[in-house]
Amino acid sequence: MKGFLGSQDCWDIVKEKYVKLENAVAKAALTNEEKIVLKEVRKNDKRTFFFIFQRVDKSNIEKNLDVKTSNHGEFCKNSFKELKRPKKVHLQTLKAKFETLRMKVSESIDDYVT
Repeated sequence: MKGFLGSQDCWDIVKEKYVKLENAVAKAALTNEEKIVLKEVRKNDKRTFFFIFQRVDKSNIEKNLDVKTSNHGEFCKNSFKELKRPKKVHLQTLKAKFETLRMKVSESIDDYVT
């Protein structure tokens, strides 16, 4: 995930945590240049969140739908932490099936493949 987000110039937002500007008075006090920068930062934040949701399993998205945009790193950590064990179990199952896979003498190659 770090490599993918880094290639999309989004890793800094995950690492540094984007802080949302809530106060209307503070927004009004910004200069035009600061408003442009703020708009660009918000755009990158949403882009990062989009990439994270693309890469995360659907069951983990449902668990973390209430995540705020400032917690991208925490969201990634929680989402991928749960995937390691099932992946390992699935790989062990596939390995066992592969090792026991044998073609019978009376079987044709076409029957064996299908």
